Amino acid sequence: FQQGSDVTLTGGTVETHGGKSNGLSAEATATVHADGVRVSTHGATAYGARAYYSGAISLQNTRVSTHGEGASGLYANASSSIDATASSIRTDGPAAAGVELLSAASVTLNQSSVTTSGAGSHGILGTYGDNTVSMSDSVVQASGSALEVAGGSVQASLTRSSLIGADGVALNVNGRLDMAADDRSYISGAARTNPATGKSHLSLSGDSRWDVSGASTLTSLSNAGSRIDFTPP
Repeated sequence: FQQGSDVTLTGGTVETHGGKSNGLSAEATATVHADGVRVSTHGATAYGARAYYSGAISLQNTRVSTHGEGASGLYANASSSIDATASSIRTDGPAAAGVELLSAASVTLNQSSVTTSGAGSHGILGTYGDNTVSMSDSVVQASGSALEVAGGSVQASLTRSSLIGADGVALNVNGRLDMAADDRSYISGAARTNPATGKSHLSLSGDSRWDVSGASTLTSLSNAGSRIDFTPP
């Protein structure tokens, strides 16, 4: 949907086939609201929901699934935003992130789940610019890193939420990560920070827990009333 559009979808199914055939798309200040919708894409770089150039997408009780290489479930770029409430996002292709952000984008997950199963498919991927992720009562479980900062920066906040890296890596940082996990949040996996290009700052509070499953490096770690367990990889 193009500049200035304001579209609401209630119920029904959106299914696409072919490369770059996005399910939902909002750009240039357009807004898309989806409630109770099933979105499925089949093709390389066919995003489930794509917000671009100050576009905004809100998902409520919506299921998003993608099937293709590089087909991120949620893709937010260029000062755009995506909010997902009581929704599920799944990807099964290689290099298909559950959530991908770049260039001052923001994604909010509330009572939602993100699952990836393809090779090298990260749960949350930040690639460029300064980006923001907020999670409450949500779970991210990834076949790649649970949260990958390939470049730029990501400011992440977790409240009663979980980040689980199925490949044993929860955080992999080549840019900058500032993350706060509060109110019984949970992190599973190692933390890796590139010594040449990465800066990583993690704050744990409110009875949160980090299960460290391998050698880990962080620039700084703050622990207030939380638990860090070291387990064999």
